[in-house]
Amino acid sequence: MELNLRLISKERKRAFIIKYLPNLTSKFQKFLYSSIKWEFVGIENGLKVEKPVVIAFFHGRMLMLPFFYNILRPNRKIKMIVSNHFDGTFIGKVVSYLGIEILQGSSTRGGTRLLKQILNLKNFDIGITPDGPKGPGEKVKNGVIFISKVTGFPILPVTYSVKHKKILNTWDRFLIPRPFSKGVFICGEPIYLPENLDDNEFEHYKNILEEKLKKINNLAEGMAQKL
Repeated sequence: MELNLRLISKERKRAFIIKYLPNLTSKFQKFLYSSIKWEFVGIENGLKVEKPVVIAFFHGRMLMLPFFYNILRPNRKIKMIVSNHFDGTFIGKVVSYLGIEILQGSSTRGGTRLLKQILNLKNFDIGITPDGPKGPGEKVKNGVIFISKVTGFPILPVTYSVKHKKILNTWDRFLIPRPFSKGVFICGEPIYLPENLDDNEFEHYKNILEEKLKKINNLAEGMAQKL
């Protein structure tokens, strides 16, 4: 009986969070974005790719990136992959208020259904955190390379940083900008996978993406501190 009451309480708490907090979170994101003076690096890397792309970014850097997407890929639409867990549902609700649709699933839960949705996409970019949903942080997993392989979409690595920020003590070291700071968005060169990717190349391109994401993260940190 006690266990049932705890479960009911947990479900009610989650239902309250999902109902009320995503809208508030999205409004907070919009306020932060509009209060910060931004610089943009590598926009041409997003503009020059005419076909759909896979937008890849580390989990800890997702908060401001919906706004960068609208500049990087104007007049296009994106669907973001989120997990079936509660955190994924919450993120999906938040980004829906920012005009982003979601695909829900992972390699361990709902993977087959997710793959079908991906293969049926028409003219949508795909957003993914390659170290999500639970880490380890800044470690690229197989999913992003597999998605790029089956779709033929190139991968665009993106990130951002700000001069004044709060880094949470979480597995992803989640970055929250402080209002009225200065910041920079960065998009790296697109990564094109070869056709008929074999296992050795698969690992190679995982490493390439991880290195590029870490490199632009470091670049964004350095540039932000000089603003």
